[in-house]
Amino acid sequence: MTSRETFSLVAREQKFGELLAFVVITGIGGLLVATASGYTILEEDGAVGGGFLPLLAGIVLTALGAVQLVAAALRVRAIAQDPDGMVCRARERSAAESLPDVFGRTARERLHQLALVVATVVAAVALAPVVGLLAALGALSVFISAVVERRSWYASVSISIASVGLVYVVFVLLLGIPLPGGLLFGHRW
Repeated sequence: MTSRETFSLVAREQKFGELLAFVVITGIGGLLVATASGYTILEEDGAVGGGFLPLLAGIVLTALGAVQLVAAALRVRAIAQDPDGMVCRARERSAAESLPDVFGRTARERLHQLALVVATVVAAVALAPVVGLLAALGALSVFISAVVERRSWYASVSISIASVGLVYVVFVLLLGIPLPGGLLFGHRW
């Protein structure tokens, strides 16, 4: 197999897209680490400062992105060294993807659910300044549970109330971090 055919196979397998995604994730993590140093990490009294969470998230993103980047690079290298074996594995994976998962969903249904969740998260983020963070998180939780995962409305609302209550207790009561109330409520929680 020529190098052009190997490159085509790697591109078809979307491994370069994988590499690019992990480079971006690692870069975002590094950017968070770099910018967190401009804020207070720990207050003088030992309390958590405004830069602690970005620093922690940056470290986690950088580490996980770097590990996945190395793994993706090794997969690309394996394709380049054994393109014929990759063709067989790609056919096997394609056949396996057509089978339903343990919940009876096909690959197409799972992709549809993922797109629906991403769109819902974007809508919740856009809605948060209007209705407040807790209300937006509650609505997001109910929608994903009841509509996307097809759970009962009673269970979905119950779990959402418990989740929002836990967020309130942890952030507002325990950590003393005010959460935005939005335009409708006009105050912070």
